[in-house]
Amino acid sequence: MIQSHTDGTNGLEENGTEAILSMAHYLARIPRNELPRSILIVMSTGHMSGHAMGTEAFLRKHTDDLVARTAAAMSLEHLGARPWLPDKNGTYRLGPGYETGLCFASPHKEMIKVARTAQERSQVDGNRVLRPFMPDTISGESPNGFWWPGDGEGLWRVSALPSMQYISGPAYLLSSGKPVMDFIDTAAVRRQAIAFTDAALDLTRIPRAQLNKRRWDDPGSLPHLPI
Repeated sequence: MIQSHTDGTNGLEENGTEAILSMAHYLARIPRNELPRSILIVMSTGHMSGHAMGTEAFLRKHTDDLVARTAAAMSLEHLGARPWLPDKNGTYRLGPGYETGLCFASPHKEMIKVARTAQERSQVDGNRVLRPFMPDTISGESPNGFWWPGDGEGLWRVSALPSMQYISGPAYLLSSGKPVMDFIDTAAVRRQAIAFTDAALDLTRIPRAQLNKRRWDDPGSLPHLPI
């Protein structure tokens, strides 16, 4: 599953769907018999109404069919973001390089490896992969008691899928009506789209039993450790 949301406050929040549309056009041209698994594209809404409502509604509605058949999932948000930072006088200006971006990943060894490789291929902002770190005080559904921020957090918290999410959080992210094309490196978006397409293809080739292997130090796998 490749997922993002369609509602946002400006052209960066949300531009994951634009990248995914290009990814889908490429993936649709691959002969079906050359794909070990099919790829489901999910573009939901309701994110800005609070806590990824559209994505969660989709996951709950399709728990016993589409989600049950899903081996792995990724969510993409806020691609190609350039930094916008204050100078010594407190005036905000575009800075060099890229805004800090990273992947969150469920505690599955293969997802962490695929997420790290995708970021290295995109040559945007390193290869940071973080585990879920926010205590699940909302629903108590998370398999290990934690979730990450982003529209794709339900992939892990609600559906317990081997999953990952790319996201960045620049200062202009939630500036409604702000023209942001000068803040987005479209060449970087293209590299990220290609890299995460390769990641999706990598995931189609990994056996499901291997995808489901959790890290040994995941709190959910070690019930004697406090969460």
